[in-house]
Amino acid sequence: MADTRTRRGPYRLAIIGCGRVAHKHAKAIKNLPGAFQLSALVDRNREAMEALNRDQSLGLGSDVFFSSVEELYKWNAALGDRALDLVAITTPSGSHYSLAKDALSHGLHVFLEKPMTLDLGQARELEALAREKGLKIAMGHIYRFFPLVDLIQDDIARGLYGQVLSAEVKVHWGHDQAYYDLAAWRGTWKADGGALMNQTIHALDLMVWLLSLNPVACQGAISQRLHQMEAEDYGAALFTLENGAILSVEGTTVTPESDLSASFRIVLEKATVEAGLRRKKPYFNIKDRAEKSVGRYKSRLWKQMRQKGFAKSIRSFMNPHMGIYDDLARSLDKGPAQDPLAGARSGVQAVENILAIYSSALQGGKKIHLPLDDFSLEEMEGFFD
Repeated sequence: MADTRTRRGPYRLAIIGCGRVAHKHAKAIKNLPGAFQLSALVDRNREAMEALNRDQSLGLGSDVFFSSVEELYKWNAALGDRALDLVAITTPSGSHYSLAKDALSHGLHVFLEKPMTLDLGQARELEALAREKGLKIAMGHIYRFFPLVDLIQDDIARGLYGQVLSAEVKVHWGHDQAYYDLAAWRGTWKADGGALMNQTIHALDLMVWLLSLNPVACQGAISQRLHQMEAEDYGAALFTLENGAILSVEGTTVTPESDLSASFRIVLEKATVEAGLRRKKPYFNIKDRAEKSVGRYKSRLWKQMRQKGFAKSIRSFMNPHMGIYDDLARSLDKGPAQDPLAGARSGVQAVENILAIYSSALQGGKKIHLPLDDFSLEEMEGFFD
């Protein structure tokens, strides 16, 4: 039976930044009829707005194309009861803080692509501002919205497999030099960061959420192996979790572009869980201590898909942004009573954990204790000089 809950929407939104990721947002919105209404686009490049409107068949008129957020908010102020409810920010990482703060200050909820910011103090400021104004921030932590992961997270949190003994996560997401040369901000400390902040943050966020354990210490290292840029193309770390278990993290862009992979392995008292993506194909395996497969998830996944609707579930798997928007609509429907699954707290924690790796690397691999003092990625400037 398909999901037929009552919506308070459609919620009106604007997309700020009309590059590649914005197309995923627009497609997700189209696949959730009645939940959202895309009302405006913002980008300094008019051709980018026109391409998004055309390629995703949005049907927007050019009168809602704006070259600046100042124009957007002036237009929004004149709408009265038809004003925007939220904005989606899909711009380069270094602009996230100022754009999100501006939106919150104008009374709008925010869908913010990862990372939340490149500065921990600024991330904490956004979380506090959203709380003060009673607004929501939904983070683009897409891995939380893949099939099965919520079921696994719930079972681990309930202690079904006993305590976590160890865990590892690997992100081998290769890019050639042309990827970094495409835009001047890519791979810079001020606006982007490297393989950890850009590619690995999704997976590390997923692991901390899956394990239901907070990191309390970190030792990290970064390196430049292949690419010409300011930041790292390889990074690794060991996190000590609050129960004493060790979480190892590896993220790199030096691997072949034809062999993209992201995976995790969790060893628990009663089972071992492995899952990942390899060349865009998912895999999942869970075995008990006797190496026998645990088959409790197939029937539960089918039940979950029936409840949501099979077509919707498949589209959501192909475009996880749809899951984030669906969850955000649920959260907005319920008001202050329900935060998004990947809300402001997850955004702050993800930034804090990645910055802890950089901070440790900056201090020669010294063990860093969390919570971390305020730290900015700009403090890494000159690291490889």
